Amino acid sequence: MEAGKFRKLKVKNFFICLSLVFLGALLFMLANPNPLIKEGLGFCAWFMYLPLLFLIKKSFLKNCWLYSGLYGLLSVCSYAYWLYNYDPLCLYIAIPISFAGTALLGMALKASDKLFTKNSWLVQFLILCTFDYLRTLGFLGFHYGLAAYTQWKFDSLIHIASVIGVFGLNAFVIFSSVLIFAIWSKLEDKKVFQQLMISDDKHYEGSTYINYVSENSRKLQTASIKLPIICLVIWFILFLFMIIQGKIALKKNVEYKSVKTLLVQHNDNPDENGIQNFSESIHTLINLTDEAFEISPDIELVIWPENAVVPSIIYHSSKSGDSDRKKLVLYVLDYFNSHKASFITGNQHIEEKVSGKLYYNSALLFDKTNNKSEIPEIYHKIKLVPFSESFPYQKITGVFINIGYYKR
Repeated sequence: MEAGKFRKLKVKNFFICLSLVFLGALLFMLANPNPLIKEGLGFCAWFMYLPLLFLIKKSFLKNCWLYSGLYGLLSVCSYAYWLYNYDPLCLYIAIPISFAGTALLGMALKASDKLFTKNSWLVQFLILCTFDYLRTLGFLGFHYGLAAYTQWKFDSLIHIASVIGVFGLNAFVIFSSVLIFAIWSKLEDKKVFQQLMISDDKHYEGSTYINYVSENSRKLQTASIKLPIICLVIWFILFLFMIIQGKIALKKNVEYKSVKTLLVQHNDNPDENGIQNFSESIHTLINLTDEAFEISPDIELVIWPENAVVPSIIYHSSKSGDSDRKKLVLYVLDYFNSHKASFITGNQHIEEKVSGKLYYNSALLFDKTNNKSEIPEIYHKIKLVPFSESFPYQKITGVFINIGYYKR
C-alpha cells in the first residue's frame, strides 16, 4: 500500500475510533441517570456496548488500550460526576482507576478478537461480564454503572434478579449489545470478503484459483450468522419468560400490606462537626417531621437520611455520665417514643470490642409494630466509600479517620 493511502487510512481510522469513544460514553451516560435526563433512558443500555465492541474491532492493537481507557474515563465522569460534590478526592481517584480498568478491558477484548476469530463475540461477552463483576470487588470496588441498574423502572424484568441475582440480569442486558454486534459485524465481514473475491477473481487461474476460493470459503464460514441468530431466538424467549414471570410475581405482591411512609431530607452537611451542628441538624429534622404529621397524622413509618444522627444512639445512651452527646441522643429517643409511628434513622453506630472501638455507617429501626422501639434493629452499610468513609491500612498509618468495616 502506498504511503499516502496508508496515512489517509490511519487518519480515517483515528476519527472513526474517536467517534466511537464519544458515542459509547454518550450511550452509557444516557442509559444511567445523568445531568441531562434525570432518570436516564434505560432502553439505551440494551445497545450501549455496541460502540465499544466496534471500537475494539476497528482500533489497532497498539492503541486500543488508549481508546478504551478514554471511554472509561468519559463514562465515569458522566454518571459519577456527583462524587465531586460529595468528596472531590473520590472523583479524582475514580477517574484514573476507571481509565486503567477499561484500558485493560480493551486489551483483553482485542486479544480475544485476535485469538478467537470465528466466535470471539462470545468470549468478549464473558470478558465484559467478568469485568463488571471484578470491578465491584475489594477496597476500590465501584458498583455504580452496572447495566442491570439501568432497568430500575422495568419492574417486571428486574424481578428476575431475585432468582439470578443482579449479575445474572447484568449479563442478560449486556448480551443484547453483544448479539447485535455479532450479527452486524459478521454481515459486514461477509460483504467485505465477497467484494474481495469478486475484485481478485481475475488474478487467479487453474489450481491457484481453486486454492484461493477454498481459502476465502473458510473466511466466509467465520462470517456465518447462524449461531448469533440461534442465540438471539433463545435470548428473546428468555426475555419473554422473564417479563411474564415478573408480571405474575408482581400481581401476587399486590396483596401485601402498604405502609404510609414519610421520607425526610433536611439538606444539612453531615461533615460539619460539633455538638451544636449535630443539634441544629436534628432540630431541623424534627421540625420537618412535625410539619408532615400535622398534614398527615396517620403516618406509620418515618425515614431519616444517612448520618441524620451523628452521635451513636446506642453507645451514648447507655454510657454513664451527663455528656452533651448523651443528652442529644436521649432527646432523639424521647421524640421517637412520643409518636406511634416507627422510625428509621441513619446513625454513626459504635461498638466496643476488646481490640478497640468499631465505627459503622448504620441504619437503626425503632419498630413500634413489634414493640421493639427501645432496642432497635441495626443494619450496617456493607460497602463504604473508599477514601471518604474508609481508608486502607489504618493500623499501619494511624493518620486516617477510624471508620470500621461491616463484619458479616
